[in-house]
Amino acid sequence: MRKLPLIVGIGEDGKIVPIRRAKSGLKCRCFCPGCGAALSAKKGKVNAHHFAHHGAGECPGGIESGLHRFAKAVLHHHSCLLMPPVLVHQLTRHVRGPSLFKYHKTSEEVGIKGFVADVLLYGKEKLVVELKVSHAVDSLKERAFIRAGIPSLEIDVLAIFRELVNESRGQDTKELARRIINFGGRDRGRAVHGRWLFNPLQHQFEYRRRKTSKQLKVKHSEWRGYHHFRTIGCPCPRRQRFHGGDNWSGSYARTYQDCIGCPHLVEMVYDNAWVGYQWTPVRVKAVLCGWSGATP
Repeated sequence: MRKLPLIVGIGEDGKIVPIRRAKSGLKCRCFCPGCGAALSAKKGKVNAHHFAHHGAGECPGGIESGLHRFAKAVLHHHSCLLMPPVLVHQLTRHVRGPSLFKYHKTSEEVGIKGFVADVLLYGKEKLVVELKVSHAVDSLKERAFIRAGIPSLEIDVLAIFRELVNESRGQDTKELARRIINFGGRDRGRAVHGRWLFNPLQHQFEYRRRKTSKQLKVKHSEWRGYHHFRTIGCPCPRRQRFHGGDNWSGSYARTYQDCIGCPHLVEMVYDNAWVGYQWTPVRVKAVLCGWSGATP
């Protein structure tokens, strides 16, 4: 993996300066976005253009802080963001494909339900954009956005930048900005670098799917110390098996081999018991199957 270069400095006016716009050497008059130390612009003919600390060691937070501020500036200077497709748990089909979000205003570091959102975009509706450069959004912050009812997504800026560096284009801030706005870029089969944190459309479909799903009983048996779990009445033709006998007959699926990983699985339902001081799931008793549920 290639070393990540510092491609963004802070000018004397407090604004970000991409390496392509900076003058060579100390003439750039830029400072590290992480520690505030003076930077020197390295713009030779051999190595990729980058900033380096002048008379001091490299600081660990400069690259991440620079990428974070650069991504915020990109969103501020544009008026359109390509949003990723809306997917449903374990389903490969889209509830909604990639779509454009047009906005006319941005706000940074906005408080929402006790947490601070990186950028809030204002269009026909609000959209929260979290910028991942060091760590992903944790579950508590994600739930706060859900409680607020504001659509929110996370762009993996660091992954996008690494992709550019591996293509020997780390200093190309124009391409970096383009890929941030396009959620990583979708031409030439590039992967989507980011995810939805909360999308009301996804939640509505998940709710309908759960309400229309069918609960299938799981039958447990034991033979010579081996435990077997079978989902009775499996409707999926790719996974259903057939068995006839005195006790029961009809289609079934092996619960752990077939149902787990099946795109129609909504939830595994467990029997619970007190284990010590904790109410704990101990054995699967049913499967919620979305085979006959809502479809996108």
